[in-house]
Amino acid sequence: MPIRLPMTTRYDQTVALLGLARSCGKVLMENVMFVHHPQHSTVRRPAAGGVSGELRSVRAEFTVPRRPAGDIGHEPQLGGGALWDTGVYPVRAALHLLGPDLGSSPPSSRTAGRTGWTPRARRCCALRTG
Repeated sequence: MPIRLPMTTRYDQTVALLGLARSCGKVLMENVMFVHHPQHSTVRRPAAGGVSGELRSVRAEFTVPRRPAGDIGHEPQLGGGALWDTGVYPVRAALHLLGPDLGSSPPSSRTAGRTGWTPRARRCCALRTG
């Protein structure tokens, strides 16, 4: 059963939902469709094959038009903001290109607004090697 991002904003809630789905014989997953678009396979093949040498980093940006006041995208407690609502896309793109063996360096982010909504967030990831 595909769920809109983010599924939850808390680990314990995610574990509970996964347990409920499993007990009902269902699969629960976040709906991340962009990795199935042909352009991402086109980019992934040379990256995975080392055509340009060793892939050491991925820089990805994801932008959306400014949302109107009152939009759920401004409410971090409801899954809005750069981390929960849009931040998953660059991270998922890096996982798609580099595989699941990603480590990470400390994140850096900028926040703005009275609600603490984060319009921009940056997370540096590194491929774990031997």
